[in-house]
Amino acid sequence: MKSALAFSVVVGLLVAASPTHAEEAKAVPSVRPWHHLFTVYKPNYFILGFNTNDQVKFQISLKYELWASNDTTGGPHTVHLAFSERSLWRLYDKSFPFEEANYNPELFYSHTHYAPDEELRPGCGLYRERISVEHQSNGRGDRLSKSLNRAYVEATGLCALADGNYVGATLHIWGYPWGISENPSQPDFTGPGEITLTAGREDTGRWYGYGDINVMFRKGFKGGLDKGAMQIDVKWHPSRTSLAGTLWPLNVYLYAQYFTGYGEMLSRYDYSSSAFRIGLGMSERSRLFDEAQGTKL
Repeated sequence: MKSALAFSVVVGLLVAASPTHAEEAKAVPSVRPWHHLFTVYKPNYFILGFNTNDQVKFQISLKYELWASNDTTGGPHTVHLAFSERSLWRLYDKSFPFEEANYNPELFYSHTHYAPDEELRPGCGLYRERISVEHQSNGRGDRLSKSLNRAYVEATGLCALADGNYVGATLHIWGYPWGISENPSQPDFTGPGEITLTAGREDTGRWYGYGDINVMFRKGFKGGLDKGAMQIDVKWHPSRTSLAGTLWPLNVYLYAQYFTGYGEMLSRYDYSSSAFRIGLGMSERSRLFDEAQGTKL
């Protein structure tokens, strides 16, 4: 009897001394599962032109987090490996040929001043800085090959206004430390970089939803203002808290794009074109501003 009582006392002391599940959760921070490390990078979209010249344009872009200074939430310092494909598809032609596809692997470091899903803080300041090396190719060989290796730096500033509104600007500056032997005249048309201006609204639960508009400009090293490009991107998403928002669980939004100038695609950097397209975009994020701004052609 005494031995049983003593055993019960020892077990009770061990249980009392052991941490609870809540304490264990606090002591050992949870690490995000591997599939949460795959996220959208540049805007993913499928957009249609309105005539046989504009055709169809789509982009698929994902990134994988290789390292983060905080394993639990990610950031503020991160290193990512990314891959993007942007294509022109002659869907209106009889044989449905692809006119061109550009492939863009990339390795970059980012410093972000906001935690994931953190609400925008009133006022103005830096949102993100990024340093990257990237390769671009049209996937062709021999005389048809067009490719480049490039490094760039990027800085994004943001001003959060009242009632979920914001404005921002992203500056990309790039260089070619490894040369561009296959298309040496490209800087004449695409210049040293580009700037993107942004205005938008966060999801505040209003019936008319939320979205943003981005306007990108760049200027080539030679010629007048016509040697450059402008791109306008408009996104609209119904509110998640509205009735329509329940039909959009994957954050699919309406997407419209107007491009005019040089360099819409890598092989056509010295060819001027204009096109308006509209379709759908998709992201896993509620903050559209988190997607990389601009085109970085």
